Amino acid sequence: MTVKDQTLTEIAAPRLRGLVPLSVVIHTRSNPESLAETITACSKNSGGCELEFVVVHDGPVSADVEQCRRTVAEMWNISWQALAAREEHDARNLGAREARYDHVLFLGDGLRPASDNFFRVHAALHRSCSEKDFAVLGAIENDAPFSLGRFLESGRLLASANPVPSTFQNPCYLSDSNISIKKSLIQDWLADGFSRDFPGPVGAVELAYRLSERCCRNLKILYEPSARAARHPVHTLGEMFGPHVQLGRLLRLFIDRYPEALQSFGLEGYGSDSSEAVHASDYLTIVEGLKAWARIVDRRAGVQTESWYSGFAQSILEVCLLQGYIAPGSEQTIPAVPGRLILERFMRRLRLLLHDELAGHAGQFSRGIS
Repeated sequence: MTVKDQTLTEIAAPRLRGLVPLSVVIHTRSNPESLAETITACSKNSGGCELEFVVVHDGPVSADVEQCRRTVAEMWNISWQALAAREEHDARNLGAREARYDHVLFLGDGLRPASDNFFRVHAALHRSCSEKDFAVLGAIENDAPFSLGRFLESGRLLASANPVPSTFQNPCYLSDSNISIKKSLIQDWLADGFSRDFPGPVGAVELAYRLSERCCRNLKILYEPSARAARHPVHTLGEMFGPHVQLGRLLRLFIDRYPEALQSFGLEGYGSDSSEAVHASDYLTIVEGLKAWARIVDRRAGVQTESWYSGFAQSILEVCLLQGYIAPGSEQTIPAVPGRLILERFMRRLRLLLHDELAGHAGQFSRGIS
């Protein structure tokens, strides 16, 4: 029986089906106190799963970190390895290589389980589906007001609408956080794991694409939002602009290496064009103005709880991502043709938001007088 033949309730009933042990790999830049809070939150919400933690630090492991590791490990009776890595891709690959269990969950720095169902869902789904090429992708709270979490970060927002729960996704939807796969999927993680050319979420997309499209592994990525993590701390909208511009640049590098993936991201027509360079600086001015407007809106008290805010933030972050994509070497110009496409796309989203907001108010009004 496969995942497709079962309901999630049947899959995630740990007392009936059992749970596989998980190695939780965390690449961290946090201070020891924040890291200890993350590990403590994971331990409190273990959900009865057998866990080990492989924490990979940028640079040498300090004495403060080592003391924190011993204290938390003794308090919760958990296994916690502290490793040192030189670069981000080294961290994830080193963590996977040193994991004791075959099922590896990449959690991400600052992510904590939203409930004790978090690890159970990952473990129960892997228990149900033993194929080597099976992966589970969870959801992230507190990113939703900005960009549907990692789905924009890994190109999802550019590909299609909201993901359907409990369905299989193609490689361009993968991210580097809240994703569990089998360690045995890759024989040599240091040689064949995450690429040094693609840090962050694009590195996870590149790995999944390389395995699925180039190595014919047919990687099956199941999106299950009930495996939900929360991000600490929550970033403001403006703090997300720079990372999304950089993400767009990395996405451009990925498309340049794998041009056949262009259609998967819905990026046709967004390549650089120099035929109308006379207006290039004007498009950059407009884009920067949109970002300034979004920062002003985001500072309004309570605006994040408005029904339209999520879509508004998604639209602005998509503008940032496309800005990095179409001008990967510089932020000084935005070519005219893709610049028009960015603005047209943004205006379409605003019109849809306005339509939905007005329709919602109309529905509330009609219900109030009925």
